[in-house]
Amino acid sequence: MGRVEIIERLEKLAGPSREMDAAIAKAFGEPHGYREDVHLESRSYTVIEEQAKRYTASLDAAIALVERCLPGWDWKVQTWDDQFAADLEPHETSETGFLATGTTPAIALLIALLRALEARDG
Repeated sequence: MGRVEIIERLEKLAGPSREMDAAIAKAFGEPHGYREDVHLESRSYTVIEEQAKRYTASLDAAIALVERCLPGWDWKVQTWDDQFAADLEPHETSETGFLATGTTPAIALLIALLRALEARDG
C-alpha cells in the first residue's frame, strides 16, 4: 500500500485502526506482523499481530515517526470543529507546511506527515 492510498484510508477512519497501524509500519519498514491470506477451517482473514505500533491511537507513536522521518520539523495538534487538526512545518525555513484533519490527533498528524513526505519525495 502506497502513501497516497494510506492517506486516503486514514482520512476515512472513524477512529484508531490496527489494520492501518500495520500498513503504516510496513510502509516505513518497521515490524508490522501483518499477513494476508490466512486460511483456517476454510475461512480467509487478515491477521494483525501486536508488533505494529499503535500509530493511529497514540500521539506519542505518531510524533516519534515524524521526528524520525522529518527531523527538525515542528508540529502542532489542536481541535478544529469536530475533528483534530495537525500542522507540520519545517523549523525556521521558508518551506511550506502541511495541515491535515483527522478523527484522532495521531491520525491528523500521520496524514500531515504522509503529505509532507509525498511532496518531498514525489
